[in-house]
Amino acid sequence: MNLRLIVLFVSIVFSHIYADSMEAPKPYVSTSENGTYFFTMIPADDNDKNSKAFGKAYRLNPDGSMSLLWQVEGWYAYQVLLSNDGKYLLRMGDWPLGCAISSLDLAIAFYKEGKLLKSYSTEDIIQKNSSIKCTVSHYTWVKDYTMGYHHEFNLETIENMKLTFDIRTGNVIKINED
Repeated sequence: MNLRLIVLFVSIVFSHIYADSMEAPKPYVSTSENGTYFFTMIPADDNDKNSKAFGKAYRLNPDGSMSLLWQVEGWYAYQVLLSNDGKYLLRMGDWPLGCAISSLDLAIAFYKEGKLLKSYSTEDIIQKNSSIKCTVSHYTWVKDYTMGYHHEFNLETIENMKLTFDIRTGNVIKINED
């Protein structure tokens, strides 16, 4: 085998593995759909062993000032959704490692003013392990999700199951299976 082919092969393999790696946590802001409320997510500082990830919810006031509403500490999420009244937060689970659903892999969690209401693992949401999509490092279980008006969260799984949750309680209020 010639050296060019070996270099090409190694480049393709490593680029695929790198592309399948979890992104490093970084600070970001997520806004409510109406734009009046926002949530800042800050990762732990890798250089400080006592540092903890945290998030803060704010209201943007008519005069341009901001009011701190509530905060969380001790976890980081790559994706959060904030309700239009600023009281409720939906935390999407992070990159589930491996290729099997697990009671240890967070799927979704519901919070009211920073207090956990209810959480679901991927094992709670997905019926068949064989339906998940596996990659080199992780698996995918969700197809789509949206925060609805009237305090609803709509989730479609990779199994084409459609679940509607009440974000005020975290309870499932409707299930549709295709």
